[in-house]
Amino acid sequence: MACQGHTILRLAAPSDLTPKAADHMTVPQCETSRLISRATRRYPHRRLTQIKRMCLKEVQLLINGGIMRFWTLGLIGLGAALALTSFVSSASAVVTFNQNLASGWTQGSGTSNGHFTVDTEDNGVELGLRASLRFIGPITPTGNLYIAPVGSTPPGSALWNFEFSVNPGSLVGTHSLLTITGPGGSLAFDPIIIGDNTPIGGPLYQNSENLGFAFLGGPINFNPNISGIYTFDLKLLSANNDVLGDVSIQVNAIPEPSTWAMLILGFAGIGFVAYRRKSRPAALAA
Repeated sequence: MACQGHTILRLAAPSDLTPKAADHMTVPQCETSRLISRATRRYPHRRLTQIKRMCLKEVQLLINGGIMRFWTLGLIGLGAALALTSFVSSASAVVTFNQNLASGWTQGSGTSNGHFTVDTEDNGVELGLRASLRFIGPITPTGNLYIAPVGSTPPGSALWNFEFSVNPGSLVGTHSLLTITGPGGSLAFDPIIIGDNTPIGGPLYQNSENLGFAFLGGPINFNPNISGIYTFDLKLLSANNDVLGDVSIQVNAIPEPSTWAMLILGFAGIGFVAYRRKSRPAALAA
């Protein structure tokens, strides 16, 4: 079903930075949410109000079924301005980082709230994502970036989990979509099929999952022992598939610091042995 309603986009920038186009254009309402989501992922350290003032590179807008691409915009302080106004469906959208869930975290036992990347919307809607170390606790992010170690215990299972929380608030008839993208492929599904592991019931559903599980890791060819960048994007959708909320995180799986130290020492040892071998013939010749 086509998007209903429009949002006004006001674009003001030097003529040499933008193609000749009208200063005011209408954007489908559901595209506004996607635009904000893309900008938030591009500038994870910025709040929504700051994103309005930040530059956007090659902003793509779907207008009347076609795509209009604008050239790079500079900062407002440099003479270019991008102002998004009249956000009908996303007026209160706020994405925050390293936060507690207002809904609480009740998944399982021995795990605590906190360190989530959270999207808060009207009507009590709250979406949360984070990464955590198994049997240890949540990872402290930088913005929406989580650094996790490579490795496998037991074999096939990563040392880290991704954890999600979906609270549709007072909205009914909604569903969610979780998209996971890694070096070996991508997978998209409604996370409610995993099952709700919260003991309190109601519309809130949460869980903690591992990419080593076959139904998750198989489609993306996941290997817990190899470094990689993984993105997790969680959306709440209406019955008409309009975006009601959107949050995303990135998990960089890299060797643990101790592994790096051993590698560095190993390379240093190889270099020293090579140096000794090179020096020995010279000493014998003398």
